[in-house]
Amino acid sequence: MAVALFLCALTYLLLLLLGKRSTASSDYLLGSRGFGVFPLIATLTVSQYGWINGVIEVYCLTGPKAWFVLSLPYLCFNLIWVALSKNLFQVQAQTTPQLFGLAYGRSAQTLAALFLTLIFLPVMYVHMGAQVLQHALHLTLPWAAGIFLFLTLLPVFTGGFKKLVRADVFLFGITYLVLLILAVYSYLTLEASVGEFISSSYRNPKASECLNWWLMALIVFIDPSIHQRLWAGKSKNHAPKVMGGAIAFWIVFDLLIIAIVAWNPGNANAIELLQGLPTGLQIILVMFLLAVILSTSNTYFNLAFNHIAFDVLKLKTGKRSFSFLITGFGLAILCFWLSTQVYGQKSVVDILFDLFPVAISALFLPFFGALYPSIKLDNSGAVVQMLASALVCLFFQINPFNWHNFATQIPVASGLLTSLLVLLTVKLLWRQKETRN
Repeated sequence: MAVALFLCALTYLLLLLLGKRSTASSDYLLGSRGFGVFPLIATLTVSQYGWINGVIEVYCLTGPKAWFVLSLPYLCFNLIWVALSKNLFQVQAQTTPQLFGLAYGRSAQTLAALFLTLIFLPVMYVHMGAQVLQHALHLTLPWAAGIFLFLTLLPVFTGGFKKLVRADVFLFGITYLVLLILAVYSYLTLEASVGEFISSSYRNPKASECLNWWLMALIVFIDPSIHQRLWAGKSKNHAPKVMGGAIAFWIVFDLLIIAIVAWNPGNANAIELLQGLPTGLQIILVMFLLAVILSTSNTYFNLAFNHIAFDVLKLKTGKRSFSFLITGFGLAILCFWLSTQVYGQKSVVDILFDLFPVAISALFLPFFGALYPSIKLDNSGAVVQMLASALVCLFFQINPFNWHNFATQIPVASGLLTSLLVLLTVKLLWRQKETRN
């Protein structure tokens, strides 16, 4: 297994190291907006399933019916993205915080950059990748996290988004090839009918769980990785094609995962599924898990770095200055500490529900305000809107009131409601002021 993983890692390194480094801003951040449709579909598809350990765990516990809770919300909201994608492309921003800056102002841009960095720093994905390496190579958690983090931060120092997309096309190929092999093997070794699996001991999702996932799925609208890939196309007509193609591959991904889990019953998580396979298939399953997690991890580390380096500190992309290096390694150290010390014993789903609510609460409505001026506030109003909704969300996260077993939904719902109330209040005050004038 170690030899196979080494060869894959070497191929990944060569893809990142060979070729010209990006220097211009649009080249480093968006690959000069010169990508065709398929590379963007590949990178968008594979970079959105980084919490694969959690996906497999939910399907193991709930069965195929988990698709309606886990994947359907994302599918529905991503279908909306097909319509929104042209609007986003026309803004011509290079980063999501820059979108906020163009719409609101410098303060809103900086605040959005800080929120997005804290929420999307790939703590969860480094944690998962380290768990897989720890099991596959019998490493300690710090060593496994250090190796995975090294692979994660490479695109930042080797050329930015263009190199990242090149690596993602390779990881995309590994992902679907392995899924097909595992699905075929699982079907050929099947000992009972699929119907028996579906009607067996899988538990039914609760109403509160369904609402959880629908609220969490709102993250797709403010996810900077989606924005980056839609901006990177050659024209606005590429954006809906990229989104539509990614949706098709996501559906195939879901169906293959459901088949593999259903045809290998009795497992509680990805590691147990791994242990039940022959040695050869264990190797390719580890390759699949690492490919999907690494794609998401390097995507979000790249974005977190961009937000701090270029949106907050205003560094130059063409120069690998001391500040450039310190920013990258500083974020890497923070990510390592959070992955091994703060979240070392937490499950993937717990980490997800720790981090995403604040981002959704603070940025959901301001993001739509940046696209549609009729619901936009001024710079100070947007800053108040983001801070107020984030603080209300944090309050309910720290003090979970388990009203009718909806404790985890209250932070997001209360944060979004606060954001809406700030918007309506400021708009009303503006209208009254205009009327008096």
